[in-house]
Amino acid sequence: MKIRAAIIVVKDWKERAFLRAELSEEGVRTFAVEIMVEAEEWLADPGVTPTIIIYDTNNQDNLSQDLKRLSELISHLPVLILTSPAEKKARNLEELGFKHIIQRPIRIGDVVKYVKEILKGTER
Repeated sequence: MKIRAAIIVVKDWKERAFLRAELSEEGVRTFAVEIMVEAEEWLADPGVTPTIIIYDTNNQDNLSQDLKRLSELISHLPVLILTSPAEKKARNLEELGFKHIIQRPIRIGDVVKYVKEILKGTER
């Protein structure tokens, strides 16, 4: 049986831990990693069905490459981008096709609520 899980890609360990804990409290299974390369391992795992990718642009070293890869996934997997207003504008995130974007300042509770709404819309 495949494991259905959200994949969290957040560089800051505190933010990653809080987000994972809050989602777990709400019954959302998660895999939390620091960088996109680690997330790719979960994406390639035949035993895992990703339900959403939550990606924080803050302090990511390969941001352009990561956004390109994530834009390739959005046709079949929800992607939630956490970013600053300046980064959103500079990277033209909407033009890349990202529909789910939360701008800083970010409250973990708001992210969890948004994730639950997205997942509710993708349940089959």
